[in-house]
Amino acid sequence: MSKPISFPKAKKFSDLFTIVPKGTRGVPWRFEDYSFITGKKRWETIPIGPYLSVRNPDFRSFSVRPHDFVVEHIKKNMLPAGPNDTINFEIVIRSPRQALVVASNSVIIGSRWLALIDPRTIPRSEQNDRARRRPAARVARSRATRRTTRRRRWLGIRDHKVLVAFIDRQPQDGHKLSTDGRLLRGYWLGGGRLAYWERGYIILPETGSRTGDAIQRAVRRHAAPVQLAEYHE
Repeated sequence: MSKPISFPKAKKFSDLFTIVPKGTRGVPWRFEDYSFITGKKRWETIPIGPYLSVRNPDFRSFSVRPHDFVVEHIKKNMLPAGPNDTINFEIVIRSPRQALVVASNSVIIGSRWLALIDPRTIPRSEQNDRARRRPAARVARSRATRRTTRRRRWLGIRDHKVLVAFIDRQPQDGHKLSTDGRLLRGYWLGGGRLAYWERGYIILPETGSRTGDAIQRAVRRHAAPVQLAEYHE
């Protein structure tokens, strides 16, 4: 179900709004209200704006001041719902080329479709802008952290128990790892050894795979440094 567009000629964000600092009050709308308690009419004032939300994580919410012609249109075509009501704005991103601008009441279900604008004219999120300007080293560290996290999740709880059992020299079987208490083997390596005990120390041989290296790093985390043969080299 669609509604008529109030300003079909408006195609940009700046055609309707001006961004204002946070904490700026909305445009006052003074209207005559009827009190069912006293049975008398009285004058009330509610704000138009300044809050504008955008339904898209690539953007952010704004404090805005609508242009005068937008304010006059709202006063003529929308109904205030008492002194606790406010008129706020929302932008719904429909496609990469189209976004719907809506003015709505906060107390009752009432709204006006103001315009269809180009989303590329909406100011971007400051947080995303900072992320795009992050130094390459920070981006690389972030990616490395995500890769390490995925490998830890890849092991699973049962395989971590195998690592603990290997350190304690106890037999244990998991989904991808197994140990007889002396050898730590990986099923995807055809039973190839990832680590083994020798003369009271843990030996970590060359695996030739990233996953094997990740498993050996997990062994280092579980074991005490003095248990590792490389510690005594």
